[in-house]
Amino acid sequence: MNGPPVPGSDEEGTRVMPSSVPCEAPSLEAWGDRLGGGEAFTYGRGWAMMEASRVGGNLVGGARPPIDPPVRDQRRGGRVDELDLLDYRREVAAMYARVRDDASPPDARCAAFRREKDRLFATHPASPLSAAQRPGFRGLPYHPYHPSWRTTAVWDGEVDRTVLEVDAGRDGRLRLARVARLTFELTGERHALDAYWLSGYGGGLFVPFRDATSGRESYGGGRYLLDTIKHADLGSEAGTLVLDFNYAYNPSCAYHPDWVCPLAPPGNTLALAVTAGEKDPGGHVPPA
Repeated sequence: MNGPPVPGSDEEGTRVMPSSVPCEAPSLEAWGDRLGGGEAFTYGRGWAMMEASRVGGNLVGGARPPIDPPVRDQRRGGRVDELDLLDYRREVAAMYARVRDDASPPDARCAAFRREKDRLFATHPASPLSAAQRPGFRGLPYHPYHPSWRTTAVWDGEVDRTVLEVDAGRDGRLRLARVARLTFELTGERHALDAYWLSGYGGGLFVPFRDATSGRESYGGGRYLLDTIKHADLGSEAGTLVLDFNYAYNPSCAYHPDWVCPLAPPGNTLALAVTAGEKDPGGHVPPA
């Protein structure tokens, strides 16, 4: 799938907006103060910073640092090579394909997905867990599956295509273009989230969010719904986008501080408590 054009600007006048956060994820109330008005940031690896400025209505970052190779990563006590990473992503792609296949009941598909994910976390060399964490891992904590957390969203592409540029550590800098506003119903009320297009070869759709459980029952940095570059894709129905919060999941930086993850901009915060998907992993995952 080809991505939409990513707007931006190379005009001068870029300013650095410090929005660093420590490795302990702050509560939902703390995000606004910590961000200092910034719209996006990365989290993990001790400290992370977003550099942004508003130029011609868009957020653009400063100079790009050199990009290190993204794999053969020994920081977490083990060597992960390209073949391991390929295999991990292939397995994740197959898991989401089975979720989209309606040959079995939705609750059974979700249960199988969770079992497979726990297996990958516990055994795969490309797991988000370090080699030292895996032997003590006994499974991720989840809310019980409930069909009411599955909905479909209307895609409104007539939006201000703000571009966010965030520092992704060894992976260089990511550009996220706001491409749509997704409107949907949950718990009998109307809600909306922004959808972003991640730049890079081929690109991909990215929908992160925070909600009233963030920093309490769920990870303080928020969770992901869709990240199609990594095959987290729940499909479409009759021209709408499927959003199933039973599959809401934690970013990798929830498990180990060496990971650097793009998190939800403040505008992608839902007022309701999303008691679906993955819970805060604290207490269920061995310390890094």
